[in-house]
Amino acid sequence: MQRGITYGLILAFVAALAAALSIRTARIPAGAPPNVLPVHALAQGVAFGSIDAIEQGGVTADLTAQPVRVRASAPLVVKGWAVDPATGVPPEQVVARVDGQPPVSGPVGVYRPDVAAALNDPVASAPGFRLTVSAGSPGRRRLGVYLVSRGRQAAIRPPLVLDVVP
Repeated sequence: MQRGITYGLILAFVAALAAALSIRTARIPAGAPPNVLPVHALAQGVAFGSIDAIEQGGVTADLTAQPVRVRASAPLVVKGWAVDPATGVPPEQVVARVDGQPPVSGPVGVYRPDVAAALNDPVASAPGFRLTVSAGSPGRRRLGVYLVSRGRQAAIRPPLVLDVVP
């Protein structure tokens, strides 16, 4: 019984944290694999998180502007965090993909004491990720970031629209 109450409290806290941090729920993107689930499905144990920054050449892009303007000539460094609320630990990996480019995957494990403190869970002290992806050729592109947890994928947010310039 205690475990069920604790799990319920964790889910409630995670939902409140997501709302407080303005984490948007994701729709399943067109062309996504059939096992991609929306982030808001917390009750099913799907991972959730945030894209905190996209850096290019030491400059942080403005994620509030849509589309996000980036250069084709330099790689993008996507930074953020992810936690699986069912287990309380980070998911196995994160996958990022820009339209027309091969997907890039990497582990979760960057130290993020701010997330552990917000979740009040020292086990979640390394939920950060950092992936380097190509912006692709000039034009409008979409950047999708997916979390892989227990064999399932979840979009971290709706894809970001990129304005890739020469």
